[in-house]
Amino acid sequence: MTVMSYGAPPTPELPSAHGYMAMLHIQLALRRRWDRLFQSFDVVIAPTLGMVAFPHMEGDWASRRVMIDGEPMGFAEQLARAGLATFPNLPAIGIQILGPHLEDRTPLAFARLIEGL
Repeated sequence: MTVMSYGAPPTPELPSAHGYMAMLHIQLALRRRWDRLFQSFDVVIAPTLGMVAFPHMEGDWASRRVMIDGEPMGFAEQLARAGLATFPNLPAIGIQILGPHLEDRTPLAFARLIEGL
């Protein structure tokens, strides 16, 4: 299954070869934007979710709801934050310390620097 989406859970239909290549093109374009950002910054720190730990939920993704700032939101929408790193294939650890593509040592070195804080 292909797990590339625009803020919604993936559908069970598989993409055509042209559709898959189009998704890869979008992914590459996004990574190039990150490349430009990493010309000025070594790392980006981002949350993994927009909320603290929560009780286990049952049911399909579309029905799962969480409270964010007193408002119910779909849980699947929270995964967009993790997608900051996973979609453009950037290395990220823990709190999501994102680094340049294929430069895994950069976020790891930053994590070592802040480990004792």
